Amino acid sequence: MGFCFDFNKLKAVLISITDTLTNGQIEDNPYFQQNNSSAELLAKYIYERLEQQLPEGINLESVTVTEEPGCSASFRKD
Repeated sequence: MGFCFDFNKLKAVLISITDTLTNGQIEDNPYFQQNNSSAELLAKYIYERLEQQLPEGINLESVTVTEEPGCSASFRKD
């Protein structure tokens, strides 16, 4: 049916990634000290870290970051 990873595990991984961005200014994160803090790069940052933590055989298609309703950016590895 297209689902192959437990949502609770996915949520825990996402929280571990996003917690590094929520305890201060995003520019305090070393990645964003060297890169623009745009929604596009935020989606890429999350994608790259999430992909590293998924079990073998689980393929990540894309990550979308929504700034506000109707305004989002996605990252997909080509």
